[in-house]
This record gives sequence, C-alpha cells and structure tokens, in this order.
Amino acid sequence: MKIKAIITGATGMVGEGVLLECLENPQVEEVLAINRKPLGRSHPKLKEIVHKEFFSLEPIAAQLAGYNACFFCLGISSVGISKDEYKRITYDLTLHVGQILARQNPAMTFCYVTGAGTDSRSGTVVSPGSTQSSTHSGPPAPVRYARSARR
Repeated sequence: MKIKAIITGATGMVGEGVLLECLENPQVEEVLAINRKPLGRSHPKLKEIVHKEFFSLEPIAAQLAGYNACFFCLGISSVGISKDEYKRITYDLTLHVGQILARQNPAMTFCYVTGAGTDSRSGTVVSPGSTQSSTHSGPPAPVRYARSARR
C-alpha cells in the first residue's frame, strides 16, 4: 500500500527533514503539509494547507480525510516559556490533532516525532514522553514515536 502522509511542523528542522524524505521516497504517493506559514516549495506529491490555528482544525477537517500516516513534527522548546504554555503546545495540541485525524482516518498510523533526549521522566510538567503515553492510550490506530538524533 502506498503512503499518503500528513506532516505537521514541516517548516521546522526535523519536520523539513521528514518532508524531504517523504517527497523522495517512492512508497510515498502524496504528502499534505499543514503549516502556519507557507513552505515556499513545490513538488508533484506535495499539497499544502496554511492554517494559523491548530486548535481549530474543524474548518479544514474534511481536507484531512484519505490519509494513512501522520508525522507530527510540531513542537517547541521548553526554554523561555511557562509550564502551562509548554503543556498546551506539547501535550494538549498533539492530542487534539491526533483525535481529529483519528476521526477522519481511523486506520491512520500516527508518528509522534520529538527531539533527542526527551522522555516522561524529564523535569518539565509535561514532557514529550508523557505525550507519547497519552497518544498511545488514545484511538486504536497504530502510534509510533521517533526522536531526532543527538548532535
């Protein structure tokens, strides 16, 4: 089966790498990038939705149907922001997007991509590791985790 993937965070370092790999991979038939700002690139496999508010995906939900994979690469550093804002982006947003995608694509594989060295025992109130635990306890579709390599 060919892969039809949604990628979030494709304007960031890790997300851009995932995007480039998907565009070059012959097993990937189509890529939908959902971003807050334009990618500034085109490719025959690439579709793009520029959408500023990820907590309000309902207006574009119908466009998210028909995909069988998601690489969720959207994230932020905990440096310089409040614990509440970090939780809102790292945890709440991930689960919100995952739930909407699961409704549109019940058999979708959701790949949560985090930075190197993150796990549920980190010192922040909510860590990418605890987000992994929550996404795994969600919909029955497969959930995968990936961490970028340390440099």
